[in-house]
Amino acid sequence: MSEPLEPIRPATPEEIEKIKDHADLTANSSVLIFENNAGEPDIAVIRSVVELDPVFFGKDSSTRRKAAFIWGLQNILRNLGTREYYFMVDPANAEWTKLVKEWGAQETLEGPQMRFRKNL
Repeated sequence: MSEPLEPIRPATPEEIEKIKDHADLTANSSVLIFENNAGEPDIAVIRSVVELDPVFFGKDSSTRRKAAFIWGLQNILRNLGTREYYFMVDPANAEWTKLVKEWGAQETLEGPQMRFRKNL
């Protein structure tokens, strides 16, 4: 006979502390625990985020114009009370990657990644 599944529960502050250096936790994050009687629990971070993705720049847009567009969008988001936003950058675009880092953006995941959407 199989063991009953444990309910998923909110993480304790101590459990959150263990993952904070490896998880992109924000004020809009919830950390959930799925107990595992055979070992370590499974942990999930649910985060409500604002994304600026995709952004389509015109083929003739200069770096200066792109920067002005992002600056304006950031001001709109800031005035709406947004504390942070997420966006993706093509890693092949070294110039843009360097620029957004100079502006203070932080990588949340290094290396190539696949992005998915799941309709519920």
